[in-house]
Amino acid sequence: MDTMKTFQNLFTEYFCLPVKRYCKIKKLESRALLLIDNASSHPTNLSDLITCIPVEVVFLPPNTTAFIQPMDQGAISNLKAYYLGGTFRQMFEKTDGEEK
Repeated sequence: MDTMKTFQNLFTEYFCLPVKRYCKIKKLESRALLLIDNASSHPTNLSDLITCIPVEVVFLPPNTTAFIQPMDQGAISNLKAYYLGGTFRQMFEKTDGEEK
C-alpha cells in the first residue's frame, strides 16, 4: 500500500469515525475541520473523499508548519525528556536497590 492510500485509510478510519462518535456523545453537529501541512504524502483530494461526516480540509501554506504546529514547538522534546527521565529513574532504582 502506498503512502497516500495509507493516509487516506487513516483519514477515513481513524479521523472521521472518532470525530463522528465524539460529536454524537457531545450532541454536536457531525462535521470537522482538518488542518494539515503540505507534505507530499498527504493527498490533495481529501476534500473529495466520501466520508461518514462532512470534513473541510485546509492545507497550511508551505514552510509554516515549524512555526505553528505544537509538535514543532517543544511537545516532542518535552516527551523525550520525560521519557529519558523515567528511564534514568528506573536505572537508578535497579542499581541503587537491594539487588545491586
